[in-house]
Amino acid sequence: MIRDQLLRIVIDALHHEKHKDDEYDLFLRLAWDLLSKGEQATLRAIVLEGPTWDGDVLSKSCRDTLLDLELIFKVINKNESGYQAAGYIGGAIYKENDTRK
Repeated sequence: MIRDQLLRIVIDALHHEKHKDDEYDLFLRLAWDLLSKGEQATLRAIVLEGPTWDGDVLSKSCRDTLLDLELIFKVINKNESGYQAAGYIGGAIYKENDTRK
């Protein structure tokens, strides 16, 4: 529960931050670290392979969490519903942390 509240605060800060700076990068890293391994894997797959059809999502519960956090969104792909794609913040969180390896 505390993790969820902290994650929400960090994500909200990212949505309201205007400029990319050290503080913004810190929030990107913190958001990634607060995501569960399943949420990280689901976000990674959607960022790299999206838009992703609902049947191909790694975890429905992790997808639901990412949707609730507005890191991914339901989208129409080639006139078909049932897809998810990363939003700007979700993509930025993945991209910043992909370079930390």
